[in-house]
Amino acid sequence: EYGSRRAMFLSRIHPKKGLLELLKAWSLIGPDNTNWSLDIYGDFNNTYGTKCRKYANSNCENITWHGEVHGRTKHEAFLNADLFVFPTYSENFSNVVLEAMQYGIPVITTKESCWGNLDREKIGWITSNTPYELSLKIKDVLRLSTDELQQTGNRAKEYVHNEYSSDKIRQMLADFYEIILLKGM
Repeated sequence: EYGSRRAMFLSRIHPKKGLLELLKAWSLIGPDNTNWSLDIYGDFNNTYGTKCRKYANSNCENITWHGEVHGRTKHEAFLNADLFVFPTYSENFSNVVLEAMQYGIPVITTKESCWGNLDREKIGWITSNTPYELSLKIKDVLRLSTDELQQTGNRAKEYVHNEYSSDKIRQMLADFYEIILLKGM
């Protein structure tokens, strides 16, 4: 079925988040994405959002613009996604990547994010945010079976549970404060 699998972008609609590059990559993929749709979440009612929509309307197929989401609607958006794509130019942490992985959604993001370990941990993929390189990575991932995507997503979810659980963070903070106390800072 056309568009039965869903790729997702969710972020503030701003040039540094790479939405236009994602749209250009999506247009390069063309016929290879016939059983995939791209859901875009964010407040696109600004100059950059207008530019992105104009480009998509002229060059892309199977894209749905959902607007900004919060709470239950955001939760449902993550539950409906099979892949999360975040072609950012600059991030210090990318909470949205962590959120996607917490839902068991495999992630494609860029070298400019802080998630360089996605490939190494086999919990997602890292690429360049140029439209051509991004399109090649997305094309590779779109060809994976549902089982392969789910396995990657399950590893991502387990990774988040192990590395970002409240117990782990509590212990890291306790260790940090112990070091400060020992050094007399």
